[in-house]
Amino acid sequence: MITLRHIQKTLKTRGGCPLLHSKNNIVPVTLRVGQDDPRILTKALNRTTNNCFVKKIKLCYEKLETQLDLSLFKNLLTPLNKGRWTGISLTLHECHYFDDASIKAMLGLLGTNSHVSTIKLDFFGCHVLNDETLPKLSELINASNQLRVLKLNFEGCFQLSDDGVAEFFQSIEIDTLASARLNFSDCTEITEDSFEPIVAFIKNQQLNDLRLEFNACPILSSDGLSTLTLEKDFSNLSVLQLNFQCSENLSDEDLTSLGQALKKCQVLTELNLDFSECFDISEEGVENLFKYEPDPFLTKVVLAFKACSRIGDLALEPIGRFLARTTLNSLSLDFSFCTDISSRGITAISQSLGKNLSCFYLNLESLKYITDQDLIQIGYGIHKAFYLTEFDVNINKCVEVTTVGFASLIMSLSRHLQNLRLKVAGCWELSSACVDSLVHALLKFKLEELALDFSWCGKIKDEDLNKLPGLLPKNCIYSLKKDNQQRLLKII
Repeated sequence: MITLRHIQKTLKTRGGCPLLHSKNNIVPVTLRVGQDDPRILTKALNRTTNNCFVKKIKLCYEKLETQLDLSLFKNLLTPLNKGRWTGISLTLHECHYFDDASIKAMLGLLGTNSHVSTIKLDFFGCHVLNDETLPKLSELINASNQLRVLKLNFEGCFQLSDDGVAEFFQSIEIDTLASARLNFSDCTEITEDSFEPIVAFIKNQQLNDLRLEFNACPILSSDGLSTLTLEKDFSNLSVLQLNFQCSENLSDEDLTSLGQALKKCQVLTELNLDFSECFDISEEGVENLFKYEPDPFLTKVVLAFKACSRIGDLALEPIGRFLARTTLNSLSLDFSFCTDISSRGITAISQSLGKNLSCFYLNLESLKYITDQDLIQIGYGIHKAFYLTEFDVNINKCVEVTTVGFASLIMSLSRHLQNLRLKVAGCWELSSACVDSLVHALLKFKLEELALDFSWCGKIKDEDLNKLPGLLPKNCIYSLKKDNQQRLLKII
């Protein structure tokens, strides 16, 4: 990635900008306002674009505290418009000084290019974005007859309404997409009235990658997810991500409907489902969701049921049976604050862990029934993963855990481990002996990252933890949190 700092340095030392002449004449251009001066970048690009084909442009504006000078933006894009872009990426993060007219002008200056295959637009926290901006956005999308990847992030754009979003998706004419990533999290005015046009838009595409995020859209009714699963054919999907965190009206019927849709998947490799804080879903819905036979190509699963108060051991058992029939290399499970989970559920998950795992994340925070025996069971399961490289476990406030369980878990890890992250804050029965187990384990690992959280573990002393940095390899990142104080040390 060529950034302005490279360009400025080259201009000063060589009088030109040969760094822009990359292999195959493909030049990604990154501009971060606040650090970079667009006038210098414009000067550099004017010197090079006559001989260099700019294929991708990435413009990033984060927390801009002044109004954008559109004349500078226009001058920046003038030399780039000599080429044919195939990729556009525009980021406007929390730019509260922008107004609707500025955003529409920026989208207009990006031009209409029929050769664009990738459009990524990130408006996270852009509070000025409203329904009147969307027609200009649809013009940019419709201009391409080769568009394959569309990523739109409207998280926190609370001025968007059902009418504007519905009209926007109804106005998009393309049907060439292979990948669609849509994020409407925290758009508090979005309901099923706009979700139906989104589903209709998705249905018209030949997608193999579908990612939808509707976190914290509290007035989205249960009909939303059911509409998607009934209307969309999932058979060609290789990646499916559905994040409906804090969707208060989501029910067991929706999970059952999703399970029926997943049965049709033939080439699914990645499944990501987040139903955290969906208080109406229960063990019955989870069981129906995971009744189907998993796709043989499935290699990555991410499941989050954080704070789902009706989820207990009877939900983890069908999840365990489902996982046991897969050959995953990456697994992420979040059951934090599901306080009814006990050893029975943990055993079901532990027994499902396979030998092909290379990345494992498990969040059991605040599960009051978790004991040393459960950590020993997890250790038995993870010991089979001989080539495990990443291990991330959160057992914060699991107050029954002692040094015995902690040490057993650590000693079960593969010698190929590269990243180790452990959170045990509030496990006050842990003693200095658990640090000794870490010391012995570190002798067999070649870690690139070690992150530890021992907050509120009063029996563990600072002098014990001071042993650890000297045992780490060169360039390993070491992060320690103790007594709610964060220390970050890069070992050189």
